[in-house]
Amino acid sequence: MSQGTGMVGGRRVQPIQSLNPYMGATWTIRARVANKSNMRTYKSAKGDGNLFNVEFIDEEGTRIEATLWREVAQKYFENIEEGKVYYISKAGLKPANKAFSSVQNDYQLLISDRTEIEECNDASAEQLQKVKPKLNVTKIGDLPRHLGSRMLLDIIGVVASVSPLGSVKRKVDQSELARRDLTIFDTSGRQVTVTMWQTLASEEGDKLDKMQTVRSDPSAPPWLDSSCRSHANANANAHTHTHTLFSVFLSFLAEQEYPIIALQGVRANDYNGVSLSTVSRSTVIINPSTDESSDDFIPEAKELKEWLSQQGGKIEYPHCGAGLANNGRTSLGGAANNTRVTLQDLREKPVPAVGTKPEYVNTWAYVSNIQPDQTLYYMAAPDGSNKKVVAEGDRYYSEGTGKHYDSFIRRYVMRCEVMDHTGNLTFNVFNDQAEVILGCKADEIAESKESKDAAYDVTLKNALLVPYTFRVACKPEEYNNQTRLRFAAQSLKPLNFVEQSTYLIGQIDNLLPKAEAAH
Repeated sequence: MSQGTGMVGGRRVQPIQSLNPYMGATWTIRARVANKSNMRTYKSAKGDGNLFNVEFIDEEGTRIEATLWREVAQKYFENIEEGKVYYISKAGLKPANKAFSSVQNDYQLLISDRTEIEECNDASAEQLQKVKPKLNVTKIGDLPRHLGSRMLLDIIGVVASVSPLGSVKRKVDQSELARRDLTIFDTSGRQVTVTMWQTLASEEGDKLDKMQTVRSDPSAPPWLDSSCRSHANANANAHTHTHTLFSVFLSFLAEQEYPIIALQGVRANDYNGVSLSTVSRSTVIINPSTDESSDDFIPEAKELKEWLSQQGGKIEYPHCGAGLANNGRTSLGGAANNTRVTLQDLREKPVPAVGTKPEYVNTWAYVSNIQPDQTLYYMAAPDGSNKKVVAEGDRYYSEGTGKHYDSFIRRYVMRCEVMDHTGNLTFNVFNDQAEVILGCKADEIAESKESKDAAYDVTLKNALLVPYTFRVACKPEEYNNQTRLRFAAQSLKPLNFVEQSTYLIGQIDNLLPKAEAAH
């Protein structure tokens, strides 16, 4: 719980967690610079400039990020040092763009040339040097919604397996980068692969690897090399009592639970559907404290440990990226297309961050409505580029290609409503798919549409209540400051009733009780 405003060093200081945009610029925070980026140069239509990012942390472990631009960046870059503590006042707040922010905070600091940033040199600064960032734990089952976001995540999981230490070559300078993969799971009943890099891979990863070795082979402790083990075995009969004590000790180690790991500041990516990767500022805590009286107590770790004790030793769980590998980019006839979803499943899908790569799914539905007053098509360049053109005198110009043309072709960009037994949904449908639905090219329907001929309405009506198998791209987009999913038909094919019957028989078979196998 956030503490109230307090006096620190003779100043009235506000906790970062209590800040909101409605407070104006009357507050002061005291925070340590947890991370500072290099100065970067950018180019835009408005001109060139510089920027850098700063991450602050206060005494409660709450973090907030700021991006400093142009003159403000030049003013403060040399004065703000990583690891030092500052008083910050006369700053503003704005909603954080979570597609680009690496900090889990709803707001971002606005630092202007009016902002006052003063180094804190009193005794209270020493307290902040010891503060650790507060964990804001994300469940493994929720990782898919974070794909495409730069936000760093905090994860707590049980380590099911540890791979050997390996390395890859950096493309830039061919230097070797140490890496190690872990498989972890949590109370969501999902697992994910974590790639640890460099020191984390060689040090923390080595500790986890030794724990795994003892657990899987009690007779071969990892701190003994092969020659030591051979010597110990050869002399076991001569030292029966010592050997017995040693065996008891090894049995104790073997009975230890699978280690719990707290990962702070890792990034989700779409490798193998979903995976996690450490970055330069990631931290790893092996077997975090579950003792409520400890200063390092992590309640999520205690919850996970209690849950694990009730699972009967189960360590294999479905991958959280199941169905997302390769983004589902396969054809309608591909092997990865056996699973179908309903329109209700699509409506209830969690909305990931803007910028996330689209997810591809299959669904079966009827075309139920096509609004006749929509634009329906656009004028496109006739050279196959499909770029939009506009009339310029007696010719047509495309900004996309930078060329003029003597003619154009029309291409569909249509919205239609589809329905199944769970409800309805609106799909965006493009040229090739719209030609299948409407049974004619856009140039052919344009004449009756633009002349308001009754044949236009007949064409639309004839397209209704026809079933198709759709391949749908689900992509997040921002509209009126709200993030929502847009559904676009990437491909479709008329329903094959033999295939549909086979599919339904399989679904019915799955619902029937299974006869027990004969003993």
